[in-house]
Amino acid sequence: SRVASLVVVGSAAALVLLDQQRFQPWVYHLALIMLLSLASPPAKALRLVRGLAVSIYFYSALSRFDATFLATTGRELLAALLGCVGVATDTWSPRALQLAAGIFPLGELFTAICLAWRPGRRAGLVLATLLHATLLVALGPWGLGHRPGVLIWVLFFLTQVWICFTRQNARAERGGQPRPADQPAQRAQLWPTAVLMWAVGWPLAAPLGWCDHWPAWGLYAPSASRVVVLIPSSAIEDLGDPWQPYLAPLGDTRLHVIALDRWSLDVYRAPLYPQDRVQLGIAEYLARRYGLGHRVRVERFGGRRWRNATARRWRRRRAD
Repeated sequence: SRVASLVVVGSAAALVLLDQQRFQPWVYHLALIMLLSLASPPAKALRLVRGLAVSIYFYSALSRFDATFLATTGRELLAALLGCVGVATDTWSPRALQLAAGIFPLGELFTAICLAWRPGRRAGLVLATLLHATLLVALGPWGLGHRPGVLIWVLFFLTQVWICFTRQNARAERGGQPRPADQPAQRAQLWPTAVLMWAVGWPLAAPLGWCDHWPAWGLYAPSASRVVVLIPSSAIEDLGDPWQPYLAPLGDTRLHVIALDRWSLDVYRAPLYPQDRVQLGIAEYLARRYGLGHRVRVERFGGRRWRNATARRWRRRRAD
């Protein structure tokens, strides 16, 4: 019902405002689906949800056409996938690994194109099935062993594609055009279309820094802005016990890295929010909470595509 949908969306928004780490891509995706379906007739809601699905495939593919993805995350996915069938990539040349990893963004891009083009929807369904089955194998317990939330979202996305793009629903869409008498009601239901236009247009502002990586569907894109939090060996004892398991020495230096990504996976059962300002906030909290002051060092890596990321030191200057 509409009331239940409003309660779910409002509750999700309140939880995210209390803790931005809860703003996972599946939360945003499901909230958008509820908003698009809230005040729309079934035929229009079907078209809106289809448009959202195509945009997610498209922007996710664009975010992975990245030198960093092809050299890091793409290779990891490829190695995990081929390792499930007993094929080792250790002897492959870097060039061959990079070209093979490009299959992932190419597959997503072709899936978006086929699903958006009515005659190509059957091919789009096949590509989407292969894409999500591949991700389930690579990210599942047979591969990289990701958390259940990620796997459930991948499975949901596959189910959603088959529900929304089948022939039966295509006939329902053609038969669900509004009658002339329904035009005033249709004009009163323009805001779901505005929601879709916002969801599709907002990611275009990501290169300017006005849209975060996850609302821009930059999924598994390692070029996202991030920080590395470091503390000296003398500050280890001052750091609270809950953080001790996430300390790792940084080579031969006297610095230790705080693994925020592992902390997020253990505490939230979800990936760390891939935005530097959120991670800077965690670093500032640690400095204030445990009295570390200027002993906390943060190296910030900006998300710059097709060139090496640059880093700069950030020190907390505010007095405790």
